[in-house]
Formats: sequence, structure tokens, C-alpha cells
Amino acid sequence: MPCLRYFPYERSVWDTPANSYSYIPYSYASSYYDSSRVSADDHLEDKVRLRSRLDSGVLSNMPAGFPFRYVFNGQGSAYISYDSYEFKEDIRASTSRRSSAAASISYTSPGHKKSRNNVNYHTWKVYPPTSECFKYTRTCDRIAVAQVQVDEAVMRTPFGSRITDDPRVILQALAISLELGILITIEIGSLSSKTHQTLGRLKPHLSWSSGSILYIGRHHSGKKELLCVAPEHRKS
Repeated sequence: MPCLRYFPYERSVWDTPANSYSYIPYSYASSYYDSSRVSADDHLEDKVRLRSRLDSGVLSNMPAGFPFRYVFNGQGSAYISYDSYEFKEDIRASTSRRSSAAASISYTSPGHKKSRNNVNYHTWKVYPPTSECFKYTRTCDRIAVAQVQVDEAVMRTPFGSRITDDPRVILQALAISLELGILITIEIGSLSSKTHQTLGRLKPHLSWSSGSILYIGRHHSGKKELLCVAPEHRKS
């Protein structure tokens, strides 16, 4: 099981106000948006369904090979592709009161956009079925409700092989990102990193060393937190 299974949940999606999404990308953090077009009941139900689907580790429409995908080479065989893609996941059936709805799950490959510290990330995002309209710009845009990014260097470790082989690692990390309203970064720990040293001192019960795989959460305020250490890399 992914290490987030060992991380005690601090708050639940049910505690999040129904008129605001639990995660807003930092580029939108200072914007004001209007979700009045979405009923409070539908909004909350969509979040609960999304979180449940992600936590189950199985999505009905996810591509074979998730968190990446298999593509055919035109000669009758398939291979894993690391190209960016997106797919829809139905989360709300059509009724007499409301129409059906589907969330979007996207993957962006490393190199598509470098971070400010020049680290390349594999990035997965979840978008709810409803778009948001900004009050002051009067424009609509998709707002991610969950985001997980994996340092490209992690994929060259045994844990990277597990990410490739087991879709639950990314899906359940996305579930926690949605539930806690945080950006989750999976990276390799380094005792020479001042950031890792500081985060480690705040969680002394988490044993780790250089080479450990760390799950680091970033809150809306910019505060970072060491969530857990991948079990396979914990000290015995």
C-alpha cells in the first residue's frame, strides 16, 4: 500500500465548505472565483465521489498502464508511453433532477514545464466536472482539486518501478491531495537539504535518510510538511 495509508488524516472532505474547492493551484491562489452556478449538494457529492473513486485505486475509464498509458505501435504490440494525456471519469449519473457529469484526470510529462528550481516532474491533476468563473475577470477556467507531482529522479529508483506498476500509488496520493487540500510532491530525501532537515525535525517519529522517498505536502499558505516516508525505504 502507498505510504499515505500510514498517514493520519487531519481533516476530511466532508469538513470542507461546499462552496469552495479544497485545492487551488498556486497560480490561482490570489484570484476570486464564483461557484454559485454549482449547487452546494452537487458540489459536495462530486467531491465525495471523486475522493472515494481515487482512494479505491481503480477508475473505470483510466487507460491501461496508468499512471502512464499503453499505446499501440501499429504492428500489433503496445508499449508504455510517457506522453501527456487526459481522460474523463464519470462520477454522476443522469437523473430527472440533474445531468450526468464527468471529472477529468490529466497527466503532464516532465519537460513540458520546468519548475522554478529546474526540477522536472511527472504531474497528475484532477479537475471536477464543473468549471469555475472568476468574478472580476468574468472568465471561466478549470480549477484542479488535486495535484500530485513526482520528481523525475524518483522514477529511476525501485519506488519508481512501483509507481509504474501499481496505479494505486498515484490514485491514493491524489485522494489525499483532494481531501487535505494540499499539493503533494514525491521526491528523494537528502540529508544535505536544509528543507528536508527542517521538515524532518518537525516529524521526529518519521525515520528517513538520504535516498528515502519522501511525500511532502504544500499548503495554500506555502507551508510545507513531511507527510510520510515510503515504507519500502524506511529503516528497519
